[in-house]
Amino acid sequence: MPADEEPARALDQAAHILAKAVPGLQLLGRRGGAGRALQVFRARRGQVRLHVEVRFLSQVRVRELVGQLAAGGLEARQAAAAAGDEPVILAVAPRAGRESLREAERFMARYLPEVSWGVLDLRGGVRLRLPPLGLDLDQPRVPAPRAEGRRRAPLSFSDLNRWMLKILLLREAPEGMWGGPRAVFLTPAQLHDAARVSPDKAYKFLRMLEEQDFLRRTPDGFALVRRAELVEHWFAAERLHPPRRLPVRDALGKKPDPARLAPAVADGPRAALGGFAACRLLGASNASGTALELHVRGDPREYLAVHGLEACHPDAAGLNLLVSEHPQSVFRGAVRRGPVLVVDVLQAALDVVPSPARGLEQAQYILEHVLGVR
Repeated sequence: MPADEEPARALDQAAHILAKAVPGLQLLGRRGGAGRALQVFRARRGQVRLHVEVRFLSQVRVRELVGQLAAGGLEARQAAAAAGDEPVILAVAPRAGRESLREAERFMARYLPEVSWGVLDLRGGVRLRLPPLGLDLDQPRVPAPRAEGRRRAPLSFSDLNRWMLKILLLREAPEGMWGGPRAVFLTPAQLHDAARVSPDKAYKFLRMLEEQDFLRRTPDGFALVRRAELVEHWFAAERLHPPRRLPVRDALGKKPDPARLAPAVADGPRAALGGFAACRLLGASNASGTALELHVRGDPREYLAVHGLEACHPDAAGLNLLVSEHPQSVFRGAVRRGPVLVVDVLQAALDVVPSPARGLEQAQYILEHVLGVR
């Protein structure tokens, strides 16, 4: 396409993409813009009126993109304030890379959070953030078909990824079975605030799920799709790499007391009841296990000394200590059951998955009958 045709195409495509992305949007009029603004138009949906400035970039460099969003955003804000509209700045380019979009998102969130914005890629990608309309759309261009036999990168079930995945999966879990956030998230920034992780970590996590086709961005927030398949991947990872189990017993021969060993203290819990016993206390039991299982935080040897426990042969164990590589995921969503701290219901399912004694049956029961994941 000749270079002088690209701006004209950008003008038409900007209005078309915006109208397609926002059902019910009415264009109220448009005119040519001054300076770098190719076009200015007004639009409306319901009671919300938008003042939209469109800028074309022949090629996207991070500095130029941020500069155009900044200049256009300031102009849109000033013009919108005079008319009582919501300001929007759209940048249109032949192509826009993910790093450029990340920098644009960081800049707008920090310096112009009151201005809606978008970057439209003439290859088909759309990044559009319109908080006044409850819209946060991130649709990368459709990639070329994968070469036959090429494998996708595997999902990562790291500690913080597990924690954020629980936040998305357990938002509607029954009361008393999940101690983490239950909010709806429209942006990566909202997830990072609620999960208490870095912005970059939240962004990469959401991008991973989108690339694996397990996540959709909707006007109502992030939505997981193919949830049963996603959790099956998680279960498989847990079976391959279960937590280290340390069989122990009371040094004086006493019966293990969960209230003493995993107390529901407010600050710095050292242990949480897991496994089949957690399923029972949470009211989600469909099978029975053997010894008690406790997740411990930190060095298990220190825990043994504090509670008068000693390592022993599995046949003589009164309980197993689970030494997990994922303490944030295990403890952040734990709940109180009377005097005992208990892992969340999904963690209880993960705990029993490796068990040959009806563990998978119990885990599937929680997924299907407690969480409605089918």
